[in-house]
Amino acid sequence: MKPLHLLAFVALAAPAAMAQTYYDRARVYPADRISGEEWRTCVDREQTLRARREALDDERADVEREAADIARTGADLDWQWRHLDRSDTRAVAEYNARSARHNRRVEQQNRHVGDLNQRAALLNGDAADMNARCEGRVRPVMPYDDRDLGWRDRGSLR
Repeated sequence: MKPLHLLAFVALAAPAAMAQTYYDRARVYPADRISGEEWRTCVDREQTLRARREALDDERADVEREAADIARTGADLDWQWRHLDRSDTRAVAEYNARSARHNRRVEQQNRHVGDLNQRAALLNGDAADMNARCEGRVRPVMPYDDRDLGWRDRGSLR
């Protein structure tokens, strides 16, 4: 008898189960997904900012080497001043000329450093702007695009 009850239950429940409608989950895209064009713009800006940062880093290294040379020259001038025969007017005039050249070099270096710092501040502002627009945004779903050069950085598909 029990198998008949089971068969009756299945016979009665089957139409109700078949009548139930199932829906696929809706495809949900994050609100922060950007368009393909916006993404390409972000990639281009990031590459441009990287090149600017690398150029500034190279220039900063040159400035630091120049500053070290200026410091050595300044120490040498200081030694010369301590050992200078102040009664010899020709030696004093030569020292003053070397000191004046050194001071002009220091002034030029200070202007260069100021310019470098100003460009670094602009770069930092541009990077902050790019991060505000692009950081944390989800890349768009799109087919392969030959403008997507990210695969080169990963070292595949060469």
